[in-house]
Amino acid sequence: MTAGAMQQDRQVCMEAGMDDYVSKPIRVEELVEALTKCGHFEEMARDGGENIIMETLNPAALENLRGVGEEGATLLIELVDMFLQDAALLLVEMRQGIERGDAETLNQTAHILKSSCAMFGAMPLSGLFRELEAMGADGQMDGGVEKMARVEAEYEQVEDALLAVRRAELANITDADARVPG
Repeated sequence: MTAGAMQQDRQVCMEAGMDDYVSKPIRVEELVEALTKCGHFEEMARDGGENIIMETLNPAALENLRGVGEEGATLLIELVDMFLQDAALLLVEMRQGIERGDAETLNQTAHILKSSCAMFGAMPLSGLFRELEAMGADGQMDGGVEKMARVEAEYEQVEDALLAVRRAELANITDADARVPG
């Protein structure tokens, strides 16, 4: 990836041995195409996970978290695991806060989840948490139960997408280990 957007920049990069070329500003479709060519999304496509990932998470955000190499895949798996574990507990706490009329709990849990979802590129869910955070900050709890139902439905999609990412990363690590001469 480069900020160089001129045709000669592309040619120099390709001649230097790059597999593909993506210039800034990044267009998600172009990035996904480049990642697909290099096989990163191959496992997700085989198990049908690519569609749910593409519809739910921003691939550029995932690649940013992933970094490079097997260590990056391991880091992404760890981040997914931590998020899913923490989110499950925070969602329970949030629901209980709404049921008790506890605006401070709503505000705090929504704030944490808003940021975590944005980190994975789960922007629709992050937006719902932003709305709940504002409700908590204003002490306005009307409609919280209904909004929580929307959050839980959207969270299920994000959870499925993150589990698909996790499976793909594990498969990539396993494939890489199989290619290493023993």
